[in-house]
Amino acid sequence: MGTFRLAEDTGIKKIRELHASWRDIIDGNEEIILDFSAVRRLDLASIQVILAGAREARERSLAVRMRGANEEVRAQLQLCGLR
Repeated sequence: MGTFRLAEDTGIKKIRELHASWRDIIDGNEEIILDFSAVRRLDLASIQVILAGAREARERSLAVRMRGANEEVRAQLQLCGLR
């Protein structure tokens, strides 16, 4: 199991780091926990990377779970299809 902890300031300025982190967490794990505890809100670029990573994980039959998302983050992700 790998835990992917997103930073409070997850946004376009750190998109490369976010993408690289996804690549690292997907390789070698059977389950991925997305930890949104520190995140207050997400921008569209971050959501796109998260959705792409979740889709790739599911294509590899990896379980993806969320924890610690506040109501605003949860609503943003649900609007984009991540539950």
